[in-house]
Amino acid sequence: SAAELRHPNIVPIYHVGEHLDPASGTLQPYYTMALVEGGSLEQHLDRYRLDPAATATLLAKTAWAVHHAHQRRILHRDLKPANILLDEAGDPHVADFGLAARMNESGVVVPEARAGSLAWMAPEAVRGDPALTTAVDIWALGVILYEMLTGERPFRGANRPQLERAILAGVPQPPRELNPAIP
Repeated sequence: SAAELRHPNIVPIYHVGEHLDPASGTLQPYYTMALVEGGSLEQHLDRYRLDPAATATLLAKTAWAVHHAHQRRILHRDLKPANILLDEAGDPHVADFGLAARMNESGVVVPEARAGSLAWMAPEAVRGDPALTTAVDIWALGVILYEMLTGERPFRGANRPQLERAILAGVPQPPRELNPAIP
């Protein structure tokens, strides 16, 4: 599905195929994609905390790329700073559609299992709801925005069950308490 996406802020996939592993005799899937050399947003989070305008610009470009995927009925399901690559000019490129799923005609994904990185998962994904919508990607973008502006994730827990409870409660600390410079 990701190979169909053509957007300036989505890492293009050039080829998808299978390779016969001579050692095991099994077919191994592979894909080739564009090289984005600036590292991931995860590696550059600190530089955005003091620059809300740059944060907003970067997140807007990322959101338009995600919207492009949604218009083509593709739900990413694993948006996080590590999956947003920055080019040498600092522009974002959404990557890693490995957990992406195609939405049905109603704009819903019926997941086979819970998927995604917990800290950025929407409550409905954490609960294991039987149908997911574009709202799960929008939630993840909000978590990324919070993290960029404050330097912290909105929901925390010492272990997986505690983090799940925090996400389901849905009451993060107000961002300005962590960074009073946020306009």
